[in-house]
Amino acid sequence: MLQFWLQPVPYADLSGDNYVDFKDYAVIQRIDRGQIWIAKHSWFCHNVHVNDIEKLAQGWTYTVWENKPLRRDFHTDETGFDWVGSGGKAPICRANYKVFERIFPKLKVADSNEPMYIESLPPAGTAPQIIGWEVAVLHGSQAVEIWDFIEDGYIEPRCNGITKLCIWFDQPMDTNNLDPNNVVIRSTNGKIIQPSEVIWQDDFRMVSEFYDALPDRNSYQILVNLDVKSVEGYVIVGDRDICITILEGDANRSREVNTQDLLVVYQHIGESVDTDNAGFDINCSDEINTQDLLAVYANIGHRASDCTE
Repeated sequence: MLQFWLQPVPYADLSGDNYVDFKDYAVIQRIDRGQIWIAKHSWFCHNVHVNDIEKLAQGWTYTVWENKPLRRDFHTDETGFDWVGSGGKAPICRANYKVFERIFPKLKVADSNEPMYIESLPPAGTAPQIIGWEVAVLHGSQAVEIWDFIEDGYIEPRCNGITKLCIWFDQPMDTNNLDPNNVVIRSTNGKIIQPSEVIWQDDFRMVSEFYDALPDRNSYQILVNLDVKSVEGYVIVGDRDICITILEGDANRSREVNTQDLLVVYQHIGESVDTDNAGFDINCSDEINTQDLLAVYANIGHRASDCTE
């Protein structure tokens, strides 16, 4: 039986941010389309066992870059290399060879430590699709943005409300299109909300910013129009819209603020605010405490309809 040593790198966290999310999917897409660089490093280890006998074995680590790296060997007394990008930046991530080659079984990488560019372009004429939605809410006196991935029917319970919306695409898009009208926001009472501007974080992510946070006690149908196109000029296919509801104090996201929301917030008092529990920091003070209970209490009895009503 052959037992391989694996490097302590999360298998699916290809963006290297300690989260497994759509950013990792975007890295996979960019690798597969030949848009970023990959360097292959060899390593040796003793803790490989064949039939209970320890042996020296060779393996590989892949380092992923957004731009072509420069080779710099800072440790001449050690096997292997240190790498920085052309701007002195660290790589996006490092992945063990068994993981990387399992994800890309057809990937051909020369057996060297030189960086290489992956040439694997998508078929011509592939239409883009939306693969994810994120919202940002400001927390604390420093107005720190906390981003959350959302799904259709999402309910936002925090008092600061949603100030930004990020839309993820599955392929590079035309980032020259900066028209705020690319995103149409319509409330259930028929009001149209005009975004203030559109910013492309990169060619996969379009961020729509609002003049003010979306108003409370209402639902909103958000639609990306067909003027948003890929770099090849193809329009979006598949779902282009999402429904979200704003209801301050609705911690359990039931579309009604009541005593059950007080109980839900109470269970998280004292926790440090992060992306997992930010929805319980109702007053967005960057702390979950009794003030959040008061923020819920102030909204008891409030309700919001969904997008179909």
